[in-house]
Amino acid sequence: MGPITALQSLINGAGLKARMARGGLWMGGGNGVEHALRFVRNMVLTRILAPEALGLMAIISSVTAALEAFAELGIREAIVQNPAGDKDTYLNSAWFLSLIRAVGLLAVGMAISPYVITFYHIEYPVILVRIALLGILFNGLISARAYVALKKMDYKKWVFIYQGGGIIGTLTTIVLVFFIRNVWALVIGFVVEAAMRCLISYILCPYLPRLSFNAEHTKALKTFSLGMLGLPVFYFIFMQTDIFVLGRLCSKAELGVYSMAAVLAQAPALLISVFINPIMMPVFSEINGQYDRINRMLFQITRGLCYACFPALVFCALYAKDILSLVYGAPYGVVALPFALIFMSTILRTCSAPLTTLYFASGRPRLQRRFVIIRAALMVALIYPLTVALGLAGAALAGLLAMAIAYFFQVFQCRRISGLDVTGYFALFGRGALLAAPVAVVWGLLPSTSLPVFLHLSMAAGACLLTYGIVFVFFHRFSNKKQVLPV
Repeated sequence: MGPITALQSLINGAGLKARMARGGLWMGGGNGVEHALRFVRNMVLTRILAPEALGLMAIISSVTAALEAFAELGIREAIVQNPAGDKDTYLNSAWFLSLIRAVGLLAVGMAISPYVITFYHIEYPVILVRIALLGILFNGLISARAYVALKKMDYKKWVFIYQGGGIIGTLTTIVLVFFIRNVWALVIGFVVEAAMRCLISYILCPYLPRLSFNAEHTKALKTFSLGMLGLPVFYFIFMQTDIFVLGRLCSKAELGVYSMAAVLAQAPALLISVFINPIMMPVFSEINGQYDRINRMLFQITRGLCYACFPALVFCALYAKDILSLVYGAPYGVVALPFALIFMSTILRTCSAPLTTLYFASGRPRLQRRFVIIRAALMVALIYPLTVALGLAGAALAGLLAMAIAYFFQVFQCRRISGLDVTGYFALFGRGALLAAPVAVVWGLLPSTSLPVFLHLSMAAGACLLTYGIVFVFFHRFSNKKQVLPV
């Protein structure tokens, strides 16, 4: 059976793997289109807007993310993992809780906006920040039945809601930036994206909240939400501390250049983790307690991630300056080292995503809290001294060290839960690193000074594609032989 025929047979099946495959196609396609447009948008922005505007938007979006993180209740995860998550009474509790949270956050945000303007010396009226905060309200008003679509693995609807809103917001920003050549174009696009997600969610997943509740369902929702308490805060500290620190220690232009490099470096995590979480959450929830099966699946997913990510990691590390200069323009080549370090951290974060999803799917978010607390604490301890000593590269290095140490802890924690074979798990990383050899060989044999940038990158990219071809053949043969992964 050829690979195309095997794929068609898998997709047309009725089992768990078939549903995962169909979901993968929808999520992969939707995410691919959205991120391709965001990539084009960023190329346009860096050539039209001054880095100061991009740095200012990084601060505003980080403030918004901070507010959401400090009151995140895990509504989506609660609906997906609970057996009664699709019941009207459960959804009513979830929707009203989300509404109260959104309104409260909006009020707090409006109150602190003047202090944000003053603290970061922003030369725009306070209405700029307050308009951006409307995104919080739209996110809180999303139809609760949109999350039921995820629970039932109806990924088609979720792609149209989530990626559809993202695409509309991205296109809005691209159009506006030609007419409004400042940060206002970015803020408006940011709010439009959230508003469109909310609107599309009700079109595709109609839902009318009612004052009808069930005490047992409400209690289950509160219990899960309390388990989530603090998790998003520590996640936010790891992800956004560099922006807040650099916003004070560096100029807005330096922050703008750094933030755009970070966006490009974090793209794989956004593309893959957004794909992993919606698909793996209901899958792990369905096989909860079947630890042998869970461990085999963790090996399969992590092996695929290592094989897919490591050639790209070596490519981006060795050709960081050329990539940034080609994508954003020559001025952005100065952040080549921070870009490479952030990309390394991104790959580790991507590989850790299945473990995170497993904790949520099993209804034990408290287990994830230990990991994120360690990671956040390390980030807080390292960010300032490393930034003072090494500048932008120091901020990126702090994130890499925090991620690596915390991930090591997370893997050993999983061993105590499911009996994961830690030695075999980490061996997957060594195999992935070996697959990156063709990229390193091309870099070593073809000095960048002797070839045009585009030609040099094309040859290195060709080595990456060759590696992926080898991986594809390996996976196909492995599947045909029906080998069993270690557990």
